[in-house]
Amino acid sequence: MPSAFYGAELWYDISKTEMNEMEIAQKYVVKRFQGFEKRTPSVMAISSMGIWTISSFISKMKFLFLGRLLRSNRNSTQKQMFLCRLSSLISRECQFKVNKGFLQDLKNLNLPALFETITNYIDHGIYIQSKDIWKFVVIEEIQTQQKRQWVHDLSQDSKYLRFANTHVDYEPIIHWKLGIMDPSRLWEYAQLLYLMVLSTQEEQYCLACAKTTNDIVKHFILECSSLSATRDIFFEKIVNLLPVEDSINILNSDDDVLVECLLGSRTDVLQNYDFAEWQQFINLSSNQISAMLKEFTS
Repeated sequence: MPSAFYGAELWYDISKTEMNEMEIAQKYVVKRFQGFEKRTPSVMAISSMGIWTISSFISKMKFLFLGRLLRSNRNSTQKQMFLCRLSSLISRECQFKVNKGFLQDLKNLNLPALFETITNYIDHGIYIQSKDIWKFVVIEEIQTQQKRQWVHDLSQDSKYLRFANTHVDYEPIIHWKLGIMDPSRLWEYAQLLYLMVLSTQEEQYCLACAKTTNDIVKHFILECSSLSATRDIFFEKIVNLLPVEDSINILNSDDDVLVECLLGSRTDVLQNYDFAEWQQFINLSSNQISAMLKEFTS
């Protein structure tokens, strides 16, 4: 992305149509990369990789460029041009004229905590001099805005609930993190993720047991009679892996909570486990669910 958007900090007055086209292209690539269906909700596909939207990425580049301008020598050409444009912006605002360009774009990004840097510079000549500190502030502010919007989007539809309960931070989802650590299990992790994002609110018919269900994922993992023997082995391995009390608490959880746990959610019980122990549980779950999928589709 940095190469594809080289110089994007100088783009300005991008129309909603142009931005939407770039966002659509990114969503298409992200879904193809992860092997998702076209109808997979974009809010899940993008956030499972923990990547920002195109608009957020461009915002980051613009504010980092602003930091470079503020840190540059006052006698440099770029600093003189910046001060000239800044003066023009202030003058035109006082005359109630329409502004365009780099500075106006920064103001329109709705990141007041970052734009305040310009205000402080105008009023007091104060700005963050450290490149690393400014970069940290920019990334944190945009990440916070991105997560806030993501949480809002997930709350708009009940079909996102399973994903929202499993993936709680805007960062690469646990399945991809583990896949990088252990590529030999990547396909099994990907299968868990696929089941998590699969639309389950339509009534479907199970060919294996001849029953209808409104949640095919829950039906497959917990209910389908054709998988009873394999499921019993799976649950027995959970009992052998975890302390007795923990395995009882997990297996006696509400069905939806149990499904989320088996797909990668860190439930109340697993919250107390360190990362290595949690990884062991996910490895067991991904291996057994992969075996169930083979049997289910054979």
